[in-house]
Amino acid sequence: MDKITLLKTIPFFKEFNTKQLAYVETALSERKYSKNATIFIENDPCDHAFILKMGKVKGSKYSLDGKEYIVNFFKPGDLFGEACLFSKHRGYPLSTTACEDSEVYTISRSHLKDIILHDPEIALRILEIYSNKLFFLLGQLEGIALKDVRHRVIQYICSLLPDQTCDNQIDVYLPTSQTEIASKIGTAREQLSRVLSKLIHDGIIALDGRKITILDMERFKSI
Repeated sequence: MDKITLLKTIPFFKEFNTKQLAYVETALSERKYSKNATIFIENDPCDHAFILKMGKVKGSKYSLDGKEYIVNFFKPGDLFGEACLFSKHRGYPLSTTACEDSEVYTISRSHLKDIILHDPEIALRILEIYSNKLFFLLGQLEGIALKDVRHRVIQYICSLLPDQTCDNQIDVYLPTSQTEIASKIGTAREQLSRVLSKLIHDGIIALDGRKITILDMERFKSI
């Protein structure tokens, strides 16, 4: 996929016109990271945004005792590290690590600001994007703070379902390991396994590797 085509798939750049996209393209630099390599660490100086060209990257926060909480997984086409480019806080808000050999494009703070300052409509589009992100993060926070582990697991599996489905039985595929999913929903791997085992025992789901078959959608959604 060429750079312009990739940029058009990213919500942040979706409203950019041809001239603006061409300018962004000339500003992109390419970097490669091997599996488990650190891309940036929380509070590192934030001077570039990153676009994942290929591979997989995780964004994490760490507690004082070193416990990792996975905030997000980034897939090809995702933009990350861009939020602090427009903030007075000059450090990245989380740490990122390549989960596999990965390639990224980077774009500097100065290039992005130059484009935005010359086109107010783009600034409005960015405000809309970050408003949506804020609501999404508030939903995640509510889930961790107010819901028990079983409901968090159900909510996560529901997020993998197609937008519209009338089937009472459907397959969904876990995008990553149970350890990473447990960290993402704010629980331990053992607790996640217990919840899944109980759902299997109750005849609500079947599990085969990373494939979850929801056997009774009505019962599943009523939990």
